[in-house]
Amino acid sequence: MTIDEKLKIKEDFEWWITSIPDKVLELQKELDFNLDRSLESLNNIEKHLIENFTEDFLSSEKGGLIYDQITSYIGSTIKLLVPNLHWHIEVEDKKNVFFGYPSLVSEKFPALCPHILVLSLIRKKQLGFISKKITSRI
Repeated sequence: MTIDEKLKIKEDFEWWITSIPDKVLELQKELDFNLDRSLESLNNIEKHLIENFTEDFLSSEKGGLIYDQITSYIGSTIKLLVPNLHWHIEVEDKKNVFFGYPSLVSEKFPALCPHILVLSLIRKKQLGFISKKITSRI
């Protein structure tokens, strides 16, 4: 990967981070429950995801927008609830499972990637999946 490609990924990542508040506002307009950055709201998001979405839909153009909004909310909520996390994007190690994905990292815990958490939740259909990942770090 060239330096220019890495810089482009990092620029896109920075844009993604700065646009989180706008994406969360748009998501709130679509939901009938409050996005108050609590564990309960994450449980509501999990239920909504399991009941309404598939991996195929989220990977479609239309589904990509909601996927981005939901991962933005989940990531920003995790960052608020778990002390000492910061946003990171892996651009060096292509073998890293989080390569090219926004992830939350700290020195103390393994990284959390909201995009992968959502896909794992949909595959497992296990309510509380994301909350358990968070509470094990609080």
